[in-house]
Amino acid sequence: MRSLAVSRDADGVVQVEMTRPLMDAPMIGELADTFESLGDSPEAKAIVLSGQGAVFSTGVDLRRVMRANQGRAEWSVADARAFARMLWLIESCPKPTIARVHGVVAGGGIGLVCACQFVVASDDASFAAIETAFGDIPAVIRPYLVSTVGKQQAQRLASSSTRVDAHQARTIGLVQTVVPRSELDAAAKALATFLGTVPMRQII
Repeated sequence: MRSLAVSRDADGVVQVEMTRPLMDAPMIGELADTFESLGDSPEAKAIVLSGQGAVFSTGVDLRRVMRANQGRAEWSVADARAFARMLWLIESCPKPTIARVHGVVAGGGIGLVCACQFVVASDDASFAAIETAFGDIPAVIRPYLVSTVGKQQAQRLASSSTRVDAHQARTIGLVQTVVPRSELDAAAKALATFLGTVPMRQII
């Protein structure tokens, strides 16, 4: 089963949907390859990243990672590098990228949000860097979180697993637009369609 469902409409807006909330190695690899490929595609004008089902993304399976990491430092380093490469490919994608966010966004899912250029969230969305609850630190996503919300807010979120709702997330700069859930698809599509007509040099 593929980790992503990818489709493109007549306006060149590409929808990249994660088919499950937990990210594993195959999904991380698919996300990296997909954004790298779309960045080189002249047919892709803008990219919307979203999650299927009830939530956007709950990040990686931290229990599995912690079990696998026991006594296997080389596995941990390789896993972190793969995740870091995926985030970098999303952030550096030359096409406008939009995170279409609903439900829970946790752990590495926050990294996905921060790596995208724009974030449109439904009013039921909530965000939490949950790594500290498992005795870990969100090291790979930290630079993206700091860049997005600033050092103090990043420290607060990363050190306490504090959960913030969509409106709080907009206040601290994690989200730009909050809409009712029923309007989320239309809002993300309208923004993507507009951005697809604007040269990137005018966006950045």
